[in-house]
Formats: sequence, C-alpha cells, structure tokens
Amino acid sequence: MEAHPAHGRDPIGRIPIVDVQPVVEHGRRSAKAVVGETVEVTATLFGEGRDVLGAEVVLCDQSGRPGPRAPMRELVPGTDRWCAEVTPESVGHWTFVVEAWSDPVAAWRHTAAIKVPAGIDAGLVLEEGAALYERAADAVPD
Repeated sequence: MEAHPAHGRDPIGRIPIVDVQPVVEHGRRSAKAVVGETVEVTATLFGEGRDVLGAEVVLCDQSGRPGPRAPMRELVPGTDRWCAEVTPESVGHWTFVVEAWSDPVAAWRHTAAIKVPAGIDAGLVLEEGAALYERAADAVPD
C-alpha cells in the first residue's frame, strides 16, 4: 500500500499535505498489510489563516479505482496532524490518496457557537450562516 499524489495533481496546493504515513524506506517500498487488517494513515495538513479543514483518505484498488473513503480527524487540535483508518478488502497492490479541503460550514459553526450565545454580532453571524447554507443548497444538482 502506498500513497499517491491526489489524482495526478501537484501534491502541494492551497492546502499542503505533507508527511503522509505509512511509508517504508522514504517511499522506496510499499507498506504491507493483510486482507482485513486496519491500517492507520496519517498526514500533516496546513490551512490558510483560520480555515477549518476537512480531509479523508481514499483507498484505491489494484486497477486504481477509488474505493472506500475514510474521514480523517485531527489527532490533537492545533497540531495539524490528522489520521484515518482504512482496510484493504482483497489481496493486491492498493494505494491511497489523502484529500483535504477548506470547510466553511465548520468554520461558521465554530464562530456561531462562540458569538451567538455571547450576543456578539449574533444577527450578522446568523445571516452569514443562512447565506452559506443557501449557496450550498444551490450547488446541489437537481
């Protein structure tokens, strides 16, 4: 099992993803697992400013088809180190990709949880949330 850059893209983008594990001999060898064995995948993710991030590991089968996706969680808040667990379902050469994105809904929820109960700009915060959810709803295909 080995890491691959996200679907052929430059591995360093707006949200850098570095120090992806497992890796053996600096990537010269593939990590090994048996069918049904859970493998922990970790990576360091850097967001911009106060961005709240979301991330997942995409396990790809022997033909390169994306398979199961596992949501990542931050190991210790503020450390930028994230992890998820994946499990290969059959014998073969599996690969994985770590994908990350900015999560504006999570960022808004964090802000709202602080400001609304304190009465700080509550109306503005709620308007921003409504606009955010409206944009998200508009993006959903029919």
